[in-house]
Amino acid sequence: MDVSTIEDKASDAACPWRSGCELPEDLPLEDYPGVLLTRLAQAIHQQISASYARLHGLSATEWRLLARLSVEPPMRLGDLCLALAIDKAYASRMLRSLQTQGYLEVASDSSHGRRLIVKITPSGRALAKQLLPKARENHGRLLQVLTEDERVVLYGALKKLLAEVNAQADASTARSPRRSTLGAAALRGSRT
Repeated sequence: MDVSTIEDKASDAACPWRSGCELPEDLPLEDYPGVLLTRLAQAIHQQISASYARLHGLSATEWRLLARLSVEPPMRLGDLCLALAIDKAYASRMLRSLQTQGYLEVASDSSHGRRLIVKITPSGRALAKQLLPKARENHGRLLQVLTEDERVVLYGALKKLLAEVNAQADASTARSPRRSTLGAAALRGSRT
């Protein structure tokens, strides 16, 4: 695969990661891989996802919750939080809003009194069905800036990094008996 176009575009700003696994001591924080990925994710979340979510009175996070539930059977709140990498307290606030708007139902799990089960309503499913094509269009438009080869390289690199983070989280969880609410399972991948 020819990645010369990636390198050509990156030549405007020399890649500070070329020297291997150790980042330079003087590397600015904004050039750390995690910081760049976070900035990109936040920009996508706020500028792309929020643009169509706001049209329907939803926050970007409410949209992510609704979209995820539209493709899943009813699920436990904890599993939903892990899938979307959000904490339970924040998710609970968003779920209350979506429940008030009639898009979700939240009920106690009959087999476990403290556990909550979240289910999308027909009106929530209809809204998600209406918004998903716009989501695909916006994300597709974002990817247009990259060539096909760049998209393939980016996808492979992101999947490889995610697998490594998962492996490190699994190893960390195995060493530590305390489980984080945003542990390894949160990094397994989300469809939204």
